[in-house]
Amino acid sequence: MAEISSFLSDVASSAPAPGGGSCSAIALAQAAALISKVMSLSMKDASEKQKENHAESLKALERMRGLLIELADKDSQIFLDLIAAFRLPKNSPEEIEKRRIEIRTRYSEAAESPLNMIKAASPLRANIIFLMHNGNQNALSDTLCAAKLFEAGIQGALFNLKINIPHLSNGAVRTNLEKACLEYQSDLNRFSVEVKEFARQQNYL
Repeated sequence: MAEISSFLSDVASSAPAPGGGSCSAIALAQAAALISKVMSLSMKDASEKQKENHAESLKALERMRGLLIELADKDSQIFLDLIAAFRLPKNSPEEIEKRRIEIRTRYSEAAESPLNMIKAASPLRANIIFLMHNGNQNALSDTLCAAKLFEAGIQGALFNLKINIPHLSNGAVRTNLEKACLEYQSDLNRFSVEVKEFARQQNYL
């Protein structure tokens, strides 16, 4: 818990990072951890084939958690690097050009970071839906908590992606990312509706 407390203290501070991007990645990592828990609890009554599938999924979820934690750390560093780029000297044409290129590079990384989070966590959606219907029902609240953490993490990553898109220099890249945002948002909206309806049917809402 000490590391969690330290992370939250850093988030709560006036320091520029960690911020929403890192918090989104951590929310997704928490969702993956909860889904691992429910999957483990669901193995007892599963068929041999299902147990094999669950075992493979658990390995993938462990890798996912590790990647998302790495992305949380990386997102903080990317933002700090962007701030450093804006503080570069601009006393000559050469310095101005160097600063411009550095800022452009850092904005590209800042857009790529939340996109990587979304891509890394996307497989969680299928796991969550499967366990809602087929997982250990005594742990259904954990599955639904994972669903909400997934929603928050993906939505937060989309917010951070969208805020950086206008700063990208390549028009084609901007257009592609804007289209990707629409698709990811649409998928997330459908997921949210499905989870809410399921929770209502189970008298959780």
